[in-house]
Amino acid sequence: MGQYYQNAMLTVAVMVPCGDEGFIKPRARRPFDFLVQLPYQDQNGIQKGSFYVYKRKESVDDLFLSEVRKSELFKRGWVFQEWILSRRIVYFTPSQIFWECQTEHPRNEGQDRVDLPDIPLSLAESFTLKTGLAFSSSSVESMWYQILQYYSGLSFTMIHKDRIAALVGVATEVRETFILKDIRSQCQNPLEYVSGLWLRDIHYGLIWQQKGLAEEYCRVDGVPSWSWASLDAEVEWPIRHHNIVNSLELRGQTSADGRFDVDNVFASLHLKGHVQILLANGPFQTKADVRLAAWTTGVEVPDVLEWIRTLQAGNINKEVWEKALGLNFESRPWNAICSLRKPDIIVGWGSFEPANYAEDSTGCRSRVNALHVSTEKGLPGGIAFGSTRPSHEVCNVLFIEKASQTQYRPVGVGKIFESEIMQEFAKAKLQEIELI
Repeated sequence: MGQYYQNAMLTVAVMVPCGDEGFIKPRARRPFDFLVQLPYQDQNGIQKGSFYVYKRKESVDDLFLSEVRKSELFKRGWVFQEWILSRRIVYFTPSQIFWECQTEHPRNEGQDRVDLPDIPLSLAESFTLKTGLAFSSSSVESMWYQILQYYSGLSFTMIHKDRIAALVGVATEVRETFILKDIRSQCQNPLEYVSGLWLRDIHYGLIWQQKGLAEEYCRVDGVPSWSWASLDAEVEWPIRHHNIVNSLELRGQTSADGRFDVDNVFASLHLKGHVQILLANGPFQTKADVRLAAWTTGVEVPDVLEWIRTLQAGNINKEVWEKALGLNFESRPWNAICSLRKPDIIVGWGSFEPANYAEDSTGCRSRVNALHVSTEKGLPGGIAFGSTRPSHEVCNVLFIEKASQTQYRPVGVGKIFESEIMQEFAKAKLQEIELI
């Protein structure tokens, strides 16, 4: 299905109710506050008539947002790959016609460009997706997670059947790009794609978390618990740092139908890694705690600053930055993580699914199994943590629980910044883990 849209010269999107009358019909008159009549002169300076100028009540940006991006059509999961794979799209809206392609910002029929400065961060990212889908750069992995973060917030009538299937066209294009990338770099990496994640980048793919606080917690049947697609909610991944050492070994995978293709839905992962038991306390109690946890583990507010600087959007206060990143206190359900030996010292944070997973009826701290996934090196602030170097390290962990004698399921992700805990990870015995 994706090839139809990708190979089409033009995709027509109708943003108005059609019925039997069709969608090309007379428009309602545009409202305006005042009208100015000006003389029109030809090349010889001879007046040939008049033209009229009026000021719009709504900007082009506002109209495009309300009639296209925030429309019901764009909330549907199946529409996503039709939109992102189409080279050129013409939108017929109640007020006007808009044009969009993969190389430029959208424009209306008067050639007015739709700009980004006043558009919310989540919607601005969707523009980047469309113009960046050439997949010719080395950042194809990063682009994939941007796609998932946007896609995970869309709706489906039958989510258990369609959430992976509606992404097959995009995944096929990404796979082809991986092949070309490997040929150019003369290296061979795994091309298996399972449940919305690429095994070649599984260490990063596993550390997703729910974005914000959901009103309801709903798992998707038929999808492995380690996949973002198993949670009916918008998800996100942490900022990817350049200096990362993977600590988890992927030893194999088992698929329900024996295939590994872009439409593969279920598989279990066979891993080998270091596990230790930590304590999960209740959620952080103050905004200051959330800010500190973010800073110590490399969740960087400056990334939003860079976005603001690019758009020349001017000065924005600290709380606005944090809200744009999801760091505001109300929407970041982080739990304090402590060690067994020092239960009163915070060593990191954890984000659990559901958010109240680590809570029990007695108010006691819960023991959780932490699987060491990777280590980020070179984060600033090492001296503040008692290090002799100006930087420090952070461990990315996957919190897991036993599902059977040999199988585990993830229940959350987190980051550990305490050096003694990281040393204990290194000393821990390697364990065979099957994630289902």
